[in-house]
Amino acid sequence: MPNSMRAKLTENLLRQTFRPFFSPKVPVRVQRMMTRAMELTALVPRGVHVSAYQSGGVKGEQLLPDHPASNHHAILYLHGGGYVVCSPATHRAFTSRLCKATGLPVYVPRYRLAPEHPYPAQLEDAYAAICDLEASGFQISNLIVAGDSAGGNLTLALTQKLRESGKPMPRALVLVSPWTDASFSQLPQPNNDALLTTTWVQFTRGGFVSEAQWKDPKVSPVFADFDGFPPTLIQSSSAELLANDAARLNDAMSQAKVKVEWQEFEGLWHDFQLNAGLVPEADQAVAQIADFLKTVI
Repeated sequence: MPNSMRAKLTENLLRQTFRPFFSPKVPVRVQRMMTRAMELTALVPRGVHVSAYQSGGVKGEQLLPDHPASNHHAILYLHGGGYVVCSPATHRAFTSRLCKATGLPVYVPRYRLAPEHPYPAQLEDAYAAICDLEASGFQISNLIVAGDSAGGNLTLALTQKLRESGKPMPRALVLVSPWTDASFSQLPQPNNDALLTTTWVQFTRGGFVSEAQWKDPKVSPVFADFDGFPPTLIQSSSAELLANDAARLNDAMSQAKVKVEWQEFEGLWHDFQLNAGLVPEADQAVAQIADFLKTVI
């Protein structure tokens, strides 16, 4: 089925405006300024309230639905951005619609960014965030952990750390266009992604980890041991730069007998779900996430 007109227009806009800024030639501060423009299109739907929150030492953003579907479940959302750019606010178009579609509160921590704070600062912050939610009354086994791109990477790293720490597993994982292999050895050629460039992801990786850390399962979770992992939903696009990362993760989790569902959309760009509210395919993806979570809650 051909992509919608809004999808085609958004793809062209991304190629002309955002993609050129995702380059090693552009200073990180300018890249961060550019991603803040995403906040201008992040219109929050009615029935969702956004506010700042702080639990323990972790600050972030909370999104609360008018009509909660559950008083016991919530979503911890870890935003993407190559560990270098973006924030809870840049992802609000997606997280607010995720909140509305699921009826669950969504907590989005503001973890530290590279290159000022390399690995494992982000993992430390994510672990502190989920422990703070636990301390506030949520059972980790009732929490869904979700993330896109680098946030998907962080979701998988956090799940490994929970297991190592003897903590319960989350109720489920939701991974949107996850980054799973820091070597980038199996990126598609040529790259037709409307958003990401190969040089940019290599650049952001350099601020996050050294080459000696690429094979660490918490840095490249495609190599992780998935024993005991909770039900997992993976969403990706056939045309995105990290398409193979999603496919390989699905294979690895399936071999480990994880209950995993992989939804691949055709011909869209990396993280197209962030355009929820503007692009029908993104709204469809949010609805499918909500449908998946209904099966595990």
